[in-house]
Amino acid sequence: MPTATHARARQYYSARTDDPEGSAPLDVEGIQQTIATALDPVPQGADLVPEALALTARMLSGHVALLLPPAEAEHRSRRPDPRSPGLTGYGLRIIRHQLDHEPCPDPQTDASAAHAWIQQRARWCRMLLGLAVADGRELQHAAVRQ
Repeated sequence: MPTATHARARQYYSARTDDPEGSAPLDVEGIQQTIATALDPVPQGADLVPEALALTARMLSGHVALLLPPAEAEHRSRRPDPRSPGLTGYGLRIIRHQLDHEPCPDPQTDASAAHAWIQQRARWCRMLLGLAVADGRELQHAAVRQ
């Protein structure tokens, strides 16, 4: 007898941005899945599949482009002096520059370089996601350490 399956509805987080609408919906679970896929270890002797690398690279580029504005807005809200952006602010500038000027190497011609590029973008996504959805808990932890 067939049973009904219930797909769990995705939860979207509304991240703060500086645009006129003031927020952007983020599919946190989807982004986390892409990050996990990109950072999964490749078994020794396994071949990198250029088509899969190209798809993952496109997804990560989209995630970084989506996450960067809310992460920058969140960082600015917590560090109002633009003359002193701090380590995170400099990191965000580097990500912005590399996003605009360093595309993924062609997976068809250099799968290893594309794989390394993808892993770096996945680490960026993880950091940007943390900044974009920051809710103040990291400030509470910092206060406890002082």
